[in-house]
Amino acid sequence: ESWTEVTSMGGAKKWRSVASAGAVMQTTVLGDGKDGRSVASAGAVTQTAVVEGGNIWTSSDWGASWTEVTSMGGGKAWRSVAMSADSVTQTAVVFVGGIWTSADSGASWTEAISTGGKLWNSVAMSEDGRTQTAVMLGGSIWTSADWGASWTEVTSIGTKDWHSVAMS
Repeated sequence: ESWTEVTSMGGAKKWRSVASAGAVMQTTVLGDGKDGRSVASAGAVTQTAVVEGGNIWTSSDWGASWTEVTSMGGGKAWRSVAMSADSVTQTAVVFVGGIWTSADSGASWTEAISTGGKLWNSVAMSEDGRTQTAVMLGGSIWTSADWGASWTEVTSIGTKDWHSVAMS
């Protein structure tokens, strides 16, 4: 396995890990004036990356080229993104912001929950995207059972500094 710099995305460097058989294993975005936070992938063909202090970027060609999605307005502190196995359902969280969802493989986004000062840190979803979990620093775990349309706070475990969440 080796790492190769593929391209630059508005100042952020994008690196791709390729196995010896030539299959793309993963793509990582590293900050260079912009802080690349998270990349989600559906079979590596479709990928979505969030840039802290920037926008969301999407790729539908194994990460060879990227399109910046600017419809949400720039400068958001994007922290994490998750996508369903078919890439259609996607959810991203904004640090000191809200939860945003996409139902069209990341082409357009809607703010599902506006929470102002909540420090969202990570989001994960099930294979079909129906079940989702988001966590925050100094807060609770939140869950959704309807593709991210509505969210419920889990208060029974108290307030904690949640950093990451994963789902299978």
